[in-house]
Amino acid sequence: MKFYSLILLFLVMGCANHISPLRLHALPSALLEDESNIFATYHVTFYRKESSDNFLMHLEIFPDHFSLVGIGSLGEILFECRYNKNQAEKCDTLLKGIPAVMLLQDIELIFWPLDELNINMKNSNFVLTDTSQRRLLFYKQDIFLEITYENERSLQSRIKLDNKKYNYQLHIEPLHIKKEIKHE
Repeated sequence: MKFYSLILLFLVMGCANHISPLRLHALPSALLEDESNIFATYHVTFYRKESSDNFLMHLEIFPDHFSLVGIGSLGEILFECRYNKNQAEKCDTLLKGIPAVMLLQDIELIFWPLDELNINMKNSNFVLTDTSQRRLLFYKQDIFLEITYENERSLQSRIKLDNKKYNYQLHIEPLHIKKEIKHE
């Protein structure tokens, strides 16, 4: 299957000494306005060494929960993650070898507000810094990953994530972003 290198990366990451910046997931309250809901679809290109793989990613964000789904080139579901503040995280890897929780954490590091993430990483060896077009995650003073935004940090920006620890890159291009504001 075309996702061989993607599977290989996630197998290596799963076998490696798992270093995770986020101990618990943070709800992205600052992304939402007036109890709004967000529905976003992205084209993702995954680069590892000399290979690349493409898939679609659908992100749904609500005030009390969020979900992330990966869709392969033939419409197959690659992974599905859900997080609800009242329940534990549920990340299902539907293609053997892909720990979906790693991709979920990348998405949180890309989009979630800096303050919420740094609170979540409190008392760890991780520190996250950002400017309007760049985020850096440090682990013990070394750069763990770098995120670059084509424009200012937003759901509509093209994004490049370079994970220096696990040697992979994600290029994320927005296809469709819809924000629904609840009217009561």
